[in-house]
Amino acid sequence: ELCTKFYNSYSSLHIEKSFQFMSGTIHSFCYKLMAKYSTDVLQSPFKYIIVDDTELDELCEEIHAILEGKYTEEEILKCLKSKDEIANKEIEADINYVKSTYSIITINEILLKFIEYLKNPQFTSWIKEQISILMIDEAQDLSATNYQIIELLLENNPALRIFLVGDPRQNIFKFIGGSYQHLNNFLAKYEGKISRKNLTISFRCPQKVFDFTNTMSFIDCSNVPLQSRSEEQDGYFIVRPYGDTSEESQKVITLVNGINDYKNTAILAKSLKYLEEVVHGLNDNKIPFKVFGGSKFLVPHIRLLNHLFRILESNNSYSIKYVWDKLKLPKPAGAKSWMDVLY
Repeated sequence: ELCTKFYNSYSSLHIEKSFQFMSGTIHSFCYKLMAKYSTDVLQSPFKYIIVDDTELDELCEEIHAILEGKYTEEEILKCLKSKDEIANKEIEADINYVKSTYSIITINEILLKFIEYLKNPQFTSWIKEQISILMIDEAQDLSATNYQIIELLLENNPALRIFLVGDPRQNIFKFIGGSYQHLNNFLAKYEGKISRKNLTISFRCPQKVFDFTNTMSFIDCSNVPLQSRSEEQDGYFIVRPYGDTSEESQKVITLVNGINDYKNTAILAKSLKYLEEVVHGLNDNKIPFKVFGGSKFLVPHIRLLNHLFRILESNNSYSIKYVWDKLKLPKPAGAKSWMDVLY
């Protein structure tokens, strides 16, 4: 949608220039560029397959078999799931060897591999011609690694134009390393080379909400007053304290019953633990509801299809193992692990 609006605005100025848009998360951005570089420049497919959290248990068992019990499965799984630097370099090296052999990469490792690519002069020369503008949303939630990538891209191409949109009051990904402080540090580093603009108009909330939030003050960032341009200005805004989550959930159910407009009522819960009590209350009162949010995972048959495509595209070793296992075909006699079968 953003790309379409940009194209329409550009066309209205009667400027004739061709743009190619790439949208997605920073992980997909980095992955797609590495894949494009492999096919366009290296003339070979980008052979890595992304393994998500749902596949780590199976991968853990395979690594345990390959390393012949050198480490416990608990130690291996902890290393696979860690988002921080691994203290035990020996187990990290052994696990990385297996992943490299299978051409496996995890979500977290995509960014680290992209940083490695940015140290390659051939890659940096190629990517300089690929990107002219970066538009980044939710900049307050980017991690230090994310900003390291942005800085490396800028160092490689000082003419690169970057648009950052963020709100420090909406910093919600601190638990995975996201912080508005990274944004502040980045802006401070390039002070004098940047321009800032505070957005004061919102189409999301009625003015009654902003009349309350505009009175707040924060110790870690400024509170720019907001004005509403929302078409919906009805309703009311109330803040009430409760003794515990049980009392709060009961009051919420009572309020929902009183409004009696289920289609236009939403309950925002900060965690599944809190939501559980609300759900029980909704069920007890026979109030219809839908739950949105949470993690999304590929269903088994789509995951299998994805691996089949990987085999056709790059003959990926781990995909061969995955499909073989799902079809319940036996390993050849004497093979302790798939490493023995494939190599």
